[in-house]
Amino acid sequence: MREIINVIKHCSFISFVFLILTYLTTVNIEGQFISVDSVWISNNLLVTLFGGVFASMLVVVLCEIQKYLSAKANTEHYLFYQSVYLYQALVQMKINAKDYIEHQELQIPENLFDESIRMIQSELVALQTTDYATFIHGNDSFMVKHGIFRVESLPKIQSVLQTGILLRIAINQTIKENLEMQLETHIYTNSYKQITSQNPRIDLMLNKAIEALSLSAALVERYIVALDNCCNNKFKWDEIKEKLPFSHLEDNNIYSQI
Repeated sequence: MREIINVIKHCSFISFVFLILTYLTTVNIEGQFISVDSVWISNNLLVTLFGGVFASMLVVVLCEIQKYLSAKANTEHYLFYQSVYLYQALVQMKINAKDYIEHQELQIPENLFDESIRMIQSELVALQTTDYATFIHGNDSFMVKHGIFRVESLPKIQSVLQTGILLRIAINQTIKENLEMQLETHIYTNSYKQITSQNPRIDLMLNKAIEALSLSAALVERYIVALDNCCNNKFKWDEIKEKLPFSHLEDNNIYSQI
């Protein structure tokens, strides 16, 4: 979008310059202030030349303005739905963590957060690499808010990408402790199946993840609201939010088989 804006500005300036030159040449024809009539060049030729460049640049400006309006609408649409997908992935991750805390009888899989993390990473890249620029951009404009979101909020949200690794570390440490305890007590059991949120380390890790995910989801929702307000609520975020689909352990076969 910035490239389109630069083209519009440059072409507008060139068009304005040649408009002035066309006007001055026309006045010169009437007043004969400067005589440029000769075999090779004349005032009429200059009027035709300057007027042609002015008209050509004006057409380019109008085409680029149409292109800018289309790009602006498409970019807003893209940013909105990418941020909605990000919000949905963050909330789903939070729901997964809460469900396993509430159901301490269930074994926690190492890949619990993997799918959500892949989605989050994809949406973070999409939002970070999308350029959004407008002609009018005051301190309260969405262009400024988008820039602040990219610089300040996205790095904070990226911390949740470590959640999957932290869960694996917590599970592996718990397995190690269980094995060491078995060696000491000579009571051998299948320790892996007993790793649930009842374990203090796992419970602490999940609660920290929920806290980080809640903060991240709040940042994304604030961004979505700002974008929707900028677009005169054309996306109807409040309605979409109510209809977002989320799954719980109760919906999965794993829980129904317990």
